[in-house]
Amino acid sequence: VQQALVVVTAFGALGAIDDWVKIRTSRRGLTVAQKFIGQVLIAAGIVSWLAATQPLNSLAQSIVVPMGGLVIPLGLLFPLWGAV
Repeated sequence: VQQALVVVTAFGALGAIDDWVKIRTSRRGLTVAQKFIGQVLIAAGIVSWLAATQPLNSLAQSIVVPMGGLVIPLGLLFPLWGAV
């Protein structure tokens, strides 16, 4: 639950920054590239937090396909998968 609240707050802050730039300057807010980089950095931070707090071989760091019970452990690729 903590991670979800941090994600919502971080993305909300990014949107607030975008709106603040629109109001305070003559620009039309953040550029698409700036928003994208901000989103990737937020995702990478959250995924790193999740990776640090979960055991390496847990289901939290795996892709689970419900039909057929296929489990694909990601291991050290988990942060990359989560940031994408």
